[in-house]
Amino acid sequence: MCAHLGAALNGSLVALLLLIQHFFLIVLTLLHRPAQADVTAGNGGTVIAWAGLLLPLLMRPTEALGHDTLGTVLTALGSLGATTAMLSLGRSFGLEPAKRGIRDRSLYRLVRHPIYAAYLFIVGGFLGSYPSPWNGLIVAVWLGVQLRRIVGEEALLMHDPAYQLYAQHVRDRLFPGIW
Repeated sequence: MCAHLGAALNGSLVALLLLIQHFFLIVLTLLHRPAQADVTAGNGGTVIAWAGLLLPLLMRPTEALGHDTLGTVLTALGSLGATTAMLSLGRSFGLEPAKRGIRDRSLYRLVRHPIYAAYLFIVGGFLGSYPSPWNGLIVAVWLGVQLRRIVGEEALLMHDPAYQLYAQHVRDRLFPGIW
């Protein structure tokens, strides 16, 4: 986190956006409402959720580009999308998958997991601005974790009839018409 802060202080908008987004995510995680009933992911889901949150923070700003326009635009779009989706969830947002009520407004009308979709832009933008073998490895591992996270969350939530109905109306998980 210190490396990102240093890069942000040296003028990297990409590093600043990554830090702001993670700060916002952590604050909402701390303020979330408890899960309804006893439908939660358990320990496996907890580890996957925290890995999905923390892995992007292991990426490092490099001397490479740092001010790449495409990377900055992708990161900014991802930050805007993630913030919009988080705000539409409000206190129903949580890091770990759990039943906290169905929200079907804002970006949740388009895809079932807009925060994860937005983070693809954030992480991709960071990698585009700071390409390195290390950052590429972190992104590859993070992608595997996120896919596992989505599949696990879907398996958990599909036990809820309200979510089943929502999934019938909003068929795509990350990108309309793709998946």
